[in-house]
This record gives sequence, C-alpha cells and structure tokens, in this order.
Amino acid sequence: MTPDDHRHGSKAGAVQHWKDGERACDSCQAAARRDRKAQELDALAGKPRMVPLGEHAYGIVAATPLPLLEAASGVHRNRLAKLSMKGPDARVYRRTRDRILAAAATTTLWTTVGVVRRLQALMRIGWSMRALAAEVGVYESTLQEALRTADTRQFVRSTLASAVVDAYNRLHLTSPEGRGASRARATAAARGYAPPLAWDDIDNDLQPQSGDGVDLDEVVVDRILGGERLPATPAEKVEVVRRWLATGRRLADLERLTGWNGKREKDRAFAAEGGGVMALSLTGAAAGVDGPRPVPGGRPRVVLSQVRRPVVLREAGVRLLPGGC
Repeated sequence: MTPDDHRHGSKAGAVQHWKDGERACDSCQAAARRDRKAQELDALAGKPRMVPLGEHAYGIVAATPLPLLEAASGVHRNRLAKLSMKGPDARVYRRTRDRILAAAATTTLWTTVGVVRRLQALMRIGWSMRALAAEVGVYESTLQEALRTADTRQFVRSTLASAVVDAYNRLHLTSPEGRGASRARATAAARGYAPPLAWDDIDNDLQPQSGDGVDLDEVVVDRILGGERLPATPAEKVEVVRRWLATGRRLADLERLTGWNGKREKDRAFAAEGGGVMALSLTGAAAGVDGPRPVPGGRPRVVLSQVRRPVVLREAGVRLLPGGC
C-alpha cells in the first residue's frame, strides 16, 4: 500500500497491508487492535458484530430489486447480490442486517402468500398465465417467477401485489372459455391449486377448505343453468344436474344444452347424496320417476337410475325389485 493511501490508520488499511503481503504500519496495526477489542466488548455485551442474515432479511434481499434496496438501505448492490446467493445463514455485520430490515418499511413489501394463492386460484378456474399477465399488466415471466419461487421468497413488491389483488377482485367470479382456459384448469388441478371458493380468507387461512365444495364454482353452475356451454368439474356437473332436475326440467334438455352424458351425471348426482342404483316396479303413480314403460303382463314398470329416499318410494306405492335396497 502506498504511503499516501487514505486508508492508513484504519482497519481497512491494515487489511490492505495484509493483502499486499506486507507488515501493517503502526497506525494501521493500532486501528486493527481497536477494532478487535470493540468486537470482543460487543460480544460480551450480547451484541456480536457478525450475525446470521436470517430468514426475514434474506427474504427482503431475494424479493426486492437490488437498485431499490440499495437506495433504501445504503448497502451496495454487489454486496446484496452476494447475500442473495448465500442464503439466510450468511454471516454479515449487524449494521448491514439492520439496514436491510429497516429498508423493508420504506419499500413497502408484501408477503408472497396472498399473491401466489390468488394466481393459483385464478388458474384453477381457467385463467392462463398469458391472460393473467395481460390483466395484471406485467410480463408473463414475472408471474411465472412468482409461482416458481413461492417456497423460497417471502416478499414481493407492493406494485406487483396490488396489481394481482386488483385483478383477482375483478376476475375471481368469472370463468373464461377456450382451449387456453381448459389447459389452465387441467394444469392447476394437476398441481393441486385451490379455487377461489376454497378460501375464506385467502391471505390468512392456513389451508384451503377440503370437501366437495372445493371443486365447485357457483358462477360456473349458474352460467350453465342459464344456458351457456362451459367446461365444468365433476362436482359442478353434479350440482347442475341436481338443480336442473329439482326444477322439473327434463334431463334430455340438459344433455342437448351441455353435451354431457345425462344418465351418467344423474347417477353421480344421486350417488353424491347417498343413493344407490336400483330397479323399481310401480304399482301406482309415483312422483319423481321418468315415466312408466310397458312390460309383459300389462304391469307398468319404470327404471330409476338412482333413488335417494327408498322409504318415501315405498310409501308412494313403489315396490323394490330384488337387488334393490
């Protein structure tokens, strides 16, 4: 180190002497001793100078654009880049970690939980990444990155979070159509993404609701009943059939409207409510049957795919054939 170097008389000067392979000058050695003594006193006071970066600070570093975090914290972006690669166990000066933590308050970061859940829920009802990117106003790769790093990043920028929340509020009750929507639904279902109705509080719930309602979107059901032909989950088909038949409309009309196998969906609907497949013989008029069919001997006979209340049928004069319940 040259004699006119401004680092003479400091610890940085002593470090440069050692890097150059030379003995430190007296002033630099004295500065190094003072610094070492200060570190020892800090450790005795329970305030070690070097500390782990920690999960919280690492999440801020990983999620925040480096120029933004550099401006807010005063830590150089090259240092921040190295910390983002080292992980939460990296050893840093306490003041560096404190600056990063303090920067979080000024850059307004959001946790990834609610943002990722909203993206997943919209995919589950048919919104593709391309369509969502257009609605949110960002590149598709930005949303894909948010989903891909959901397990490692704790924070996202407030601008992205706000845009995702706004898009979710507009779209979570709509169900798009088309090939892209079908692919998005299939991908989301395969990955186990929960739809919007599975969350009571999408930001704070620990787990989505489980059960039949998870795959049932009331908007899809209402639109199909209103005459639209839409992709539907098995749970949604069951609900459509149940409500359709409850209004007294013919199953054949629903088949023409949706293109579904009416008998199969009817079987599912009644099975979901605890019924079983059985054949029935009528001795008189019974409500809720498809209509009598002539059989040898002149005895009217009907075949019901599913029956939910066998006792009610007996009271209506319906005799169960062998193999029934």
